[in-house]
Amino acid sequence: MRGKTIVQLLNVQKTFYPSGVKALKGVNLFLEAGSVHALLGANGAGKTTLVRILAGEIQPDAGEIFVDGRAVNFRTPKDAMRQGIALVHQNLSLVEELTVLENLFLGREPRRLFFLDKKKAERRVKDLSERLSLIELNKRVADLSMSERQKIEIVRALMFGARVLLLDEPTAYLSENEEERLFELLVGLKKSQCAILFITHDVNQALKIADRVTVLREGETVLSEETSKLNVQRVIEAMGFRSSESPRARVKIGEELLRISDLTFKSGKRLVLDRVSLSVRQGEAVGLFGLGNDGQFDLLEVLIGLKKPVSGRIFFQSRDITHLPIRERRRLGIAYVPKDRLREALNLEGSILENAMVNVYREIPFAKFGLLNWTLLQRHIHDMLKEFQVKTASLAQPVKTLSGGNLQRLILARELFQRPKLLLACRPTSGLDAQVQYYVAERLQQLRSWGCALIATNDAEEAFGLCDRVLVFSKGKLKKTLYREQLTGPSVLVSLVGEET
Repeated sequence: MRGKTIVQLLNVQKTFYPSGVKALKGVNLFLEAGSVHALLGANGAGKTTLVRILAGEIQPDAGEIFVDGRAVNFRTPKDAMRQGIALVHQNLSLVEELTVLENLFLGREPRRLFFLDKKKAERRVKDLSERLSLIELNKRVADLSMSERQKIEIVRALMFGARVLLLDEPTAYLSENEEERLFELLVGLKKSQCAILFITHDVNQALKIADRVTVLREGETVLSEETSKLNVQRVIEAMGFRSSESPRARVKIGEELLRISDLTFKSGKRLVLDRVSLSVRQGEAVGLFGLGNDGQFDLLEVLIGLKKPVSGRIFFQSRDITHLPIRERRRLGIAYVPKDRLREALNLEGSILENAMVNVYREIPFAKFGLLNWTLLQRHIHDMLKEFQVKTASLAQPVKTLSGGNLQRLILARELFQRPKLLLACRPTSGLDAQVQYYVAERLQQLRSWGCALIATNDAEEAFGLCDRVLVFSKGKLKKTLYREQLTGPSVLVSLVGEET
């Protein structure tokens, strides 16, 4: 049952300098105990700015914030936490080499002399563990799935008194099964009268899990209503998007560009890929689908050269590239978008320029005789970001200040701007709003006129929406191939994975 209003924002405004970008132009929002409030909007609409203000990371220029009816002024995240408000970032802050228990108390360890008092720590976490079905406390974080790591972040916030949880795109890296487990957790938190602000780009997801939806558009509140009064079309229109399917013009299928023969890969003793063979021709967008990680993501890592196969061969444009280094594969025209963009695709401590230039700064015409032509390189990066509509204040801006959607657009810009012959992409539309998903589909359509794409995903909607041929994986084996005319809907893919081989 929903309770009283815990947090209320009135006419909150924020302008960033020296760019002069008005991120928030008078936003109103309230969060109730025992409810999930979904916050939607296009990339750059102001969602992340609003949440960072609520979490005490930045301060508004104008407007008021009330907690339990009293006006507050958050100068630091500790100020917000003292009022019971905690932000769970998309970029999780766990230490992989530590155990679950050690991470839960990191920075606030109950101690006996100079050592972690494990008994006292375990007593404090026991109640939450039972309520939220927490995994083994002595398990290393490095051995956990993304959804299990998110649960640890949430439990850590609750342990230190959080009654308002701000979840920044929590499903961006989750499979469909992991999403369901997260939603079950949120239902449990609602029952304990926790207030939850759920940031997402997925309209269907918002209408499924939230009690109320607020839509931001260009820094303003354009819609805020009970979910029961809304439908997908109305929310999409409020966000300023067109509601249509991905572009799907007919493309002429050309010569074979990629051929894989009996490819086998092991991680330690575990068989990850079992004698996989496939072929991709110019003009094709081929999906690799599995419910979890059934080997489809590992296959792309093998193809780009991050992992070495035990046996089998890889041919690109009739050339054997099985043992070529990554740099040589990229020079041949192979681009790669990894699954975890925060850890694998970006240097979060670097600038936008540093992250955008990594594929080209050693290549002609940007580098000659060991000298870098900065003017030409920066012009190239400006053109790239403009074409892919990446919103930035300057090239020197720290990349970690970009929203999740802008980070994904930056990665796609970096990989597609050079017109690759083969794009290897893991979850390319993950974390993007509907408008940018459409734009990505358009760019994939353009790519197919001169090259091809292999798209690894555990999202049936994504596979169905982007690909005209889908290879279904299960436990490292290529199980079945479905062509466009056989793809009557995403449910077809999900049901196939569950069939007996």
